[in-house]
Amino acid sequence: MKQTIILSILLIAIQTLSAQDQQISAFVSSPITINPAATGTFGNSNLRVNAGYDWNSYRGFFAEHVVRISADKSLLKGKLGVGVDVANEFGNDPVHSAGAMLSVAYNTGLFDNTYRLSTGMQGGLMQNSLDWDKLIFTEPLFWNGDSIGFPKDHVMYPDFNLGVMMFRNPGVSTLNPWLGISVNHLFRPDDSFYTEMSTPLPRKFSVYAGADIPLSEHVELTPLALYTYQHEMNDINLGCKAKYKAGSFSFSLGSIFKKPIFDNNSSYDLSILAGVGYAGFEFRIESLLLETQQLRHVNHNMGFMGLCWNLPKGKE
Repeated sequence: MKQTIILSILLIAIQTLSAQDQQISAFVSSPITINPAATGTFGNSNLRVNAGYDWNSYRGFFAEHVVRISADKSLLKGKLGVGVDVANEFGNDPVHSAGAMLSVAYNTGLFDNTYRLSTGMQGGLMQNSLDWDKLIFTEPLFWNGDSIGFPKDHVMYPDFNLGVMMFRNPGVSTLNPWLGISVNHLFRPDDSFYTEMSTPLPRKFSVYAGADIPLSEHVELTPLALYTYQHEMNDINLGCKAKYKAGSFSFSLGSIFKKPIFDNNSSYDLSILAGVGYAGFEFRIESLLLETQQLRHVNHNMGFMGLCWNLPKGKE
C-alpha cells in the first residue's frame, strides 16, 4: 500500500512537471516553436533541426532529451507562410512526449510597407506515453482512499497555438527589428493519464523582441529578449550575439542570461551561443557556462545543438 501511494504521488508529480514546456532561448533558433506567426514571415524557406539535452528534468534523476525538426516556407510573394514542427522526447524519464504541429501565417504591410504584421495559428496532435519499465515501482496503481484507478499507457490530445508578430520588411532597411506575442495551449487540453482525474495544460504566454543591427560591412549585432509565463513558471532570457559575414561564410558568438523562477525560487544561468555557417547552412550550439541557485527545481536549457538551412527568397 505504501509503495502504491508513493507511486501515485510520483506519477502525479511527473505529470505536473510535463505541463511545463521545453524552452528554447533564442527566437532565431526555432521561430515557429515559439510563435506560429513566424511561419514564413521573413520571406525565406527554412529547415531547422534542434537537439536538446537535460530539458525539463531533475538533476541526476530524470534525464530528458529532445529532438525537434521544424520547416517553414513562404508563399504568395512572402504574404503566406506554411510550416510543420515535429518533436520527440526520449531518455530515462518514464514519461515520453511526441507530437506534430502544422502552422499557417499571413502577413500584410504596415506604414507604407516599411513594416509587416503577421498573424498565425498552429494545430496538431500530441502524445504522452508512460514506460512502466522505467518506474521505480512497477505494480499496478490502485488507491482505495480516493480511487485513482489504473493509469493509461498513452494519452493523445489536440493542441492549438496563436500568435502575432511585427517586423521590418527585409527589403526596406538593413536594420531589421521584430516583436512578437504568442499563446500556447489555447484550449488547455487534458493530458492526464488518469480517467478519473483531469489535468488541463496551463496556457503559456510568450513575449519576445530582437533586432539585426549592422555595425559594419561584415559585422552584425543581434540583441535578444524572451519572456515566458506558464502556470507558476516565469522565464526571462536576455542575450546578444555578434555575427561576422564574409562572402558565403559566417561566424557568430554571443551569450544568453536566463532567470527561471519557479514557485518563488529563482536561479541565474549564463549560456554561450556559437554558430558557424556557409552558403545558407548554419550549425548552432548553446551550452550552459554558469549556474547560481539556492534550490533547483527544474533544469532549463542545459544545452542544444541545431542545424539551420536557409534558402533565400531570390533563389526559390
